[in-house]
Amino acid sequence: ETGKRDNSIYLSLSLPLGDNHSADSGYSRSGNDINQRLGVNGSFGERHQWSYGINASRNNQGYRSYDANLAHNNSIGSYRASYSRDSLKNRSTSLGASGAVVAHKHGITLSQPVGESFAIIHAKDAAGAKVESGANVSLDYFGNAVMPYTSPYEINCTSCKLMFSLKRQQGASFEHQARLFLESKGLTFIAANQNFKCGELDLIMNDKETIVFVEVRQRSHSAYGSAIESVDWRKQQKWLDAANLWNDLAGILIFALAGMGSYYFSDRTFDEKILWVAIYPTLFFIGTTLYVKSMMRERKNPRYFWASVIFHLLCVLIFVVSQ
Repeated sequence: ETGKRDNSIYLSLSLPLGDNHSADSGYSRSGNDINQRLGVNGSFGERHQWSYGINASRNNQGYRSYDANLAHNNSIGSYRASYSRDSLKNRSTSLGASGAVVAHKHGITLSQPVGESFAIIHAKDAAGAKVESGANVSLDYFGNAVMPYTSPYEINCTSCKLMFSLKRQQGASFEHQARLFLESKGLTFIAANQNFKCGELDLIMNDKETIVFVEVRQRSHSAYGSAIESVDWRKQQKWLDAANLWNDLAGILIFALAGMGSYYFSDRTFDEKILWVAIYPTLFFIGTTLYVKSMMRERKNPRYFWASVIFHLLCVLIFVVSQ
């Protein structure tokens, strides 16, 4: 209507930072208004049960804003926390939780928010087993779980990973459940409980390349030799559990560092705020992911785990010294 040309420019960039982590930035200009944005977001944990986001933005008129959020999902609910502030000294903090309580013939079970159609899972003596088709769902102490979303009027298939203690599952009961689980994974039984002339071959399973578990017993039921593969597997699992725990703690520490940076560095320049609120936690998390992921893939060398611990302590030391 005025006869003047209105030029607008929009640019955006997204950079992957490894598995399930990314950094994104944006630039826009419309007339005399310029806006810039920088953010980091992603998820972590064994089943990606943690998710986070850190964002900062500014314009050419001096307005600045920062926000951070953290969310966690597990078998008994979903939890959220967020914090934001801007250059006008507006602040906002929010906490949220959601879930459901389901009563059934096996008892009462806490769960994530459920839809119109959901499933109740019960497996006796299988506390801790993880439901494969359910997002971050595992069986509670009583062997119960709720799969929050299913397809109505259809057959919904689900299975549980045998991640619970082997000590609770002895004899035929454990072997039966282990067999069902391994067969669902495409493993083939070469022989099971077959009697031989000089002893009993208790259980052999093969996935075409790796023998998963082998144990030879005498007729007196005493073990002949030792199940080396089983022992090594248990040691590996301990290190993997420790690495997963450390990875979760690192994510929480990132969230804390971002919040501290936003508060303590509020009187610094925008570039310094970006350095401490976004870039520093990002580098911190990249180091964690590299070390922990490397350790998970090796599954035999704990040096990666201790290197991860040392790396985090150095980052904290740098943060303290820079004050």
